[in-house]
Amino acid sequence: MIEAIPIDVAVPVPVPVPVPVPVPVDDIIEAIPQVNIDIDIPPALLPGTRPLSAPDFVFDNLNPDMAVPDAFTHPPTILTDPATGVLTDGIILAITQENIGLGAVFLIEAAYSFSLKPSLAHAKVFIGALFAAPVLFLFTNPLLSSGDRQGVTLGLEAAMATSVFVALTYLLRTLFPSPSSKEVPAFGILVCFAGFSSFAQNLLQSELVVLPSLPGLPSLPHIPLPF
Repeated sequence: MIEAIPIDVAVPVPVPVPVPVPVPVDDIIEAIPQVNIDIDIPPALLPGTRPLSAPDFVFDNLNPDMAVPDAFTHPPTILTDPATGVLTDGIILAITQENIGLGAVFLIEAAYSFSLKPSLAHAKVFIGALFAAPVLFLFTNPLLSSGDRQGVTLGLEAAMATSVFVALTYLLRTLFPSPSSKEVPAFGILVCFAGFSSFAQNLLQSELVVLPSLPGLPSLPHIPLPF
């Protein structure tokens, strides 16, 4: 007779799975912290009266360092610090680098054009560069880097006049016979125009020079129509 051999078999025990309990939406909303900001709106600004204007609002509970009361009525200029009215260091660095770069471009262009046809008669290409580079390096650059409003104004005006002079020399080189190609001075005219425009924009945006305002045009008489 064959005896039965006992075999141990592991029977898996079912693990209960937790069932998620639904949370009401009202409880979630109440758990979120709320911040109340009191904004006083004048009665005249209520809907139906007139368009809302940002400077008319009164903020009570906001940080005063974050508020800019004159942001809408007195926008800051590009080249001056709105708090002190002094030219910022970043803008001074930008216009001085532009001034030095323009003088370097004039010298590089003259040397390149002369290297194409080196001769004594062709040395006239250095006329504009030899005049502009010392003016930009030795005269206008110290004025622009001084930070003084009058000095910066004079420096920008001198740089604009220098750009016009060099542009005229490039124009003469394109009109009259020259050993070098006409494309190089023609491109130089564009560079002078870009420099002149940039210096003029800096001069106007910094409010160093204020253009005169035109007088108001007369109003036309009102003619009532019969219909």
